[in-house]
Amino acid sequence: MKKFFRVALVCALAGATLLYTGCTKDYSEDLSSLEKKVETNEGLINDLKSQVSTLQDAKTQLQDAVSKAEKAIETLQGKVQTLEGKMSTVEGDVSTIKGQISTINGQIKDLEGAIALNKCTKTDYKSTENITIKGGKWTMKNNDKPKSDTSTFRFAHAGNIKLIGCDIDTNYICHAVELIACKNVTIEKCKLIAKGKMMDDIFAEPLQIDIATPATAPQIKALYGSKFVNGATCQNVTVKNCTVKGSRGICTNKTDTEGGKWLSKHHKNIKIIGCTVTGVATEALCLH
Repeated sequence: MKKFFRVALVCALAGATLLYTGCTKDYSEDLSSLEKKVETNEGLINDLKSQVSTLQDAKTQLQDAVSKAEKAIETLQGKVQTLEGKMSTVEGDVSTIKGQISTINGQIKDLEGAIALNKCTKTDYKSTENITIKGGKWTMKNNDKPKSDTSTFRFAHAGNIKLIGCDIDTNYICHAVELIACKNVTIEKCKLIAKGKMMDDIFAEPLQIDIATPATAPQIKALYGSKFVNGATCQNVTVKNCTVKGSRGICTNKTDTEGGKWLSKHHKNIKIIGCTVTGVATEALCLH
């Protein structure tokens, strides 16, 4: 009985084994292929991640570049605005210089009729020194038709000047002799006479003793610069035995311009001796 049972059990197990073996498929190749595909896809995914990371880095760099470009553009715009402002300033300066040149040309034209003028090269009465003029009849061209204020004789920043026995004509808007910041001057036995038509609103004197300022000597400033309108006055001027006639006679000039900065500047040791002085419209002698 036991022997039969063992034989039956062996047969049953053998059949079961045959049945299991016959119903089971081998998926090992499929699994291997699938594993390879997974590995391949993982590689692709890693590549994509790397490319995404690279693109993100490129995006960041591009954004940085754009930001820098925007800042550079702002800087350039600021520089352009600055340059535009400077150009505007330069244009204004050029316009001013053109105006100054025009003024100087006009002032040079004003001086064309003058007979004696000295150049201003030094201050302290040293531009021109030791000048003596004796005698002679001195009249500006077109003296009877004056166009603007000038002087027949004009000395500026000069020293040791002598006019002896000179007959010097002028008109009613100009000066026969103008002394600007001069020292040690003698005018003796001279005739300084204004001729022509007198102007109702202009009171010029044949002899003007003047201070060197921008207001009183604009031609000096225009021709020689601000150095020569420094407030220098006249000193030691003697006018002796002369005949002087104009709308005003003799004037020692002053100015209250520029806030009165020159009012403390005074001429010194001015002597009028034995002269005949006539002011047709106002003072014969006006001393400040």
